[in-house]
Amino acid sequence: MAGIHAASYVKDGMKVGLGTGSTVKYTILELGRRVSEENLKIMCVPTSIATEKLSIDNNIEL
Repeated sequence: MAGIHAASYVKDGMKVGLGTGSTVKYTILELGRRVSEENLKIMCVPTSIATEKLSIDNNIEL
């Protein structure tokens, strides 16, 4: 999936803009997995309330 592949480009210490839609859902889920499993340290900026909520639910720092 494109969203999961996009998450593979994110490196430790990056600031990431998160859009809205079905593809970014998978990006957020994968980033959340990496934050938990790989101790990835990132800061994200969501473009919608839905993206913000999903990011928070997946322990992604905003």
